[in-house]
Amino acid sequence: MAAGNTYVALASTTLTTTTASVTFSSISGAYTDLVLVINALGYFGSNTYVNGKMQVNGDTGTNYSTTNLYGNGTTAGSNRVSSQSSWTNPFSIFPANSTDNSIRGTTVINFMNYSNATTYKTVLVRSNVTGTSAGGETQATVNLWRNTAAITSMTISNNDSATGFVAGTFTLYGIAAA
Repeated sequence: MAAGNTYVALASTTLTTTTASVTFSSISGAYTDLVLVINALGYFGSNTYVNGKMQVNGDTGTNYSTTNLYGNGTTAGSNRVSSQSSWTNPFSIFPANSTDNSIRGTTVINFMNYSNATTYKTVLVRSNVTGTSAGGETQATVNLWRNTAAITSMTISNNDSATGFVAGTFTLYGIAAA
């Protein structure tokens, strides 16, 4: 076990107004892994959920793949997309409700070996939505970025609407080497 803090808070953003996207830039390569924790509320008219999307290092090429498993206690399913210009469909889920800020979705995103410049990047995502209006859903997702560059920036947005996120907190942690 590593001495001292294992999780080091690198940056945090708390939304106070509706925001289209959140970007973390100039990410240090001094850690072994990254963890992004999102507690957010999206907006898309009357839909129950919105899908998030992410791009790293400003890459808009078709280098992203996503495999997703989901369930809500009644139904379960899966989907897979590849050769996309971002992680989407869905990258993660957030409740969609413009009036009830008590309903949130929590997403934890693990970026393994993000600073290694010789391998593609694997990203694991766990997300859930709970609350009275939004019901509930849980997802587990594995993402691949087919690029060997170290991840130095990331932008998270709402894939379903240009309106973005109504509220939320986005915190990026570095995982210290053991």
